[in-house]
Amino acid sequence: MTRVKKITALFLCLLMVVGVLAGCSGSPEVKTEPSAASADTGQGEKKIKEEVVIAVIQNPVSLDPHYGTENHSRMITTCMYNSLVYLDVETLEIKPALAESWESPAQNEYIFHLRKGVKFHDGSDMTAADVKYSLERCKEMPRAATYLTGLQNVEIIDDYTVKVTLEKPSPVFLSNISGTIVSIIPEGSGDTAGDKPIGTGPYKFVEWSTDNYVLLERFDDFYGGAKPTKYLRFRIIPDNSVRNLTLEAHDVDVAHQIQNADYTMLKNRDDIKLLIAPSVIVEFMGLQVSAPPFDDIHARKAVAHAINKDAYIQGVFDGEYTKVTSFLVPGAFGYNDNVNSCEYDLAKAKEELALSKYPNGFEFNCYTTASRAPYTEALQYDLSQIGVKMNVEFVSSVQSHCAAGYKGAHITSVNNAALDGDIMYNYLHSSKKQTGGNLTYFGNARVDELLEKARFEMDTQKRADMYKEIQDIVAAEVPIIPLHSIIAIVGTDSHVKGLKSNPTTVHEFYDVYYEY
Repeated sequence: MTRVKKITALFLCLLMVVGVLAGCSGSPEVKTEPSAASADTGQGEKKIKEEVVIAVIQNPVSLDPHYGTENHSRMITTCMYNSLVYLDVETLEIKPALAESWESPAQNEYIFHLRKGVKFHDGSDMTAADVKYSLERCKEMPRAATYLTGLQNVEIIDDYTVKVTLEKPSPVFLSNISGTIVSIIPEGSGDTAGDKPIGTGPYKFVEWSTDNYVLLERFDDFYGGAKPTKYLRFRIIPDNSVRNLTLEAHDVDVAHQIQNADYTMLKNRDDIKLLIAPSVIVEFMGLQVSAPPFDDIHARKAVAHAINKDAYIQGVFDGEYTKVTSFLVPGAFGYNDNVNSCEYDLAKAKEELALSKYPNGFEFNCYTTASRAPYTEALQYDLSQIGVKMNVEFVSSVQSHCAAGYKGAHITSVNNAALDGDIMYNYLHSSKKQTGGNLTYFGNARVDELLEKARFEMDTQKRADMYKEIQDIVAAEVPIIPLHSIIAIVGTDSHVKGLKSNPTTVHEFYDVYYEY
């Protein structure tokens, strides 16, 4: 696994370059993407299996792309939907998707020229009316709205031309609309998008058996060309051990999110391949600051100082994960490498606890998913050393559970896919409490001001300085405790082809096929 560290270092160097470019104005070079690769079936007697089975860690929250914004939802919706543009994870460039080209006549204006002949899964043509409907719907959706803040108007020029006007020039607009979250759906289909999803992607929806599987079928009229596999079946297997066993037994063809501790057991098997990707995912603990015990800043600092990141990373993850001090990964635009975070210091943790309303310790509930069980046990031990008891409750969706109102803490992750400090908006802006990603209920007037200004600031240095100040404030106020960045490991049957490593961990399974 030492090679992973070398890969990570190289990857982060690339991120630094991209992070700088992300703050520059102007449209990227526009190129037409070739159709997706298909399987080579002309070699001897090789055949393509009709169905590929992919073991995933949990149920999607929703198959509505504007609502199910978590990674485990997006892995599936990415197969069914397309956006106007997309982020090429290999080159980290914005490239054409449903829009074959675009221009920017003014800094706050974009004219998108749509591909002609694109079909929705119901057989209807995609037109400008669908784009207008989708963008305007996104703006009204609690989770998707973050990506379209500042959208002023969507104008239909003709059936295949759309003009988008922003309130102000934004350096993050194209990257914000590049993901599945801002997908294009048929006009008027929003009410049924979660149950009967209709997109333009390479696979169409067949069936969702809750807690069991999601079945997709190849869409033969996909504008990029039909894919080699007829069916993709996403099996829901939350337990890490069970997910590994099903892969070893060849009951599934792909197992997503292999735990680092299982790497050793699988790496030497000839019948299994492992794809290892340095990731842009940061795991963090969020503290609900509007209710006891974490309305007390000293209680928050006590917990932060008590967590020994180095110890659990070494003990649970064999030292392969990296501790972090911020929401952002190194190389992301606006990353603050001098932030003064609460580092492990048991004496300091006890000192902060003595200053709190709970000098003799306290108890709280922490909500997370079952996949995090190995290291949450280590966190429980750390906190017990200062008389703090953390009760862990595993839930199917942290977002859904905590959005309804809760006390205590949660552990989840932030995906730095766009490599830009703007990602903090959804997690820290006061308008995103409950309905967005701000599950800590944190609210700070200065942070709100900086987040709002930064997403429209065209001066790259000023913008970077704003994000660095935000990280300083968050480190001082401790609504979140950054924990570690992860390495994404996906296991596949040795016959599986077409799967690429993805630093966002939202792997693109639509090119996957099983050749035998």
